[in-house]
Amino acid sequence: MTEDAVFSLRGVSKHYTAGGTEFRLNVPHLDIPRGANLAIIGESGSGKSTLLEILTLLLRPTACDSFHFRPLTRDAPVDIDQLWRTDVADKLADLRSR
Repeated sequence: MTEDAVFSLRGVSKHYTAGGTEFRLNVPHLDIPRGANLAIIGESGSGKSTLLEILTLLLRPTACDSFHFRPLTRDAPVDIDQLWRTDVADKLADLRSR
């Protein structure tokens, strides 16, 4: 994770089936720098909302190689994947508020 990144994702994916249709979101590599202005664009059903729900720590991915979040520059990166695996809901809620 670079010093200026707020989010750093590697090998994050979400798979599910709804109404007989299979959905797959794959994020091989994503770093979001602090203060960046981003636009998430794509067709309906391409995974924009799913990605945002993952980034806001509301939706747990199906698979994750690594997911780090650094709310403030002075903070050490938080291993979000570890928190999901250990089901630490209070810590995730605290991070969402930051």
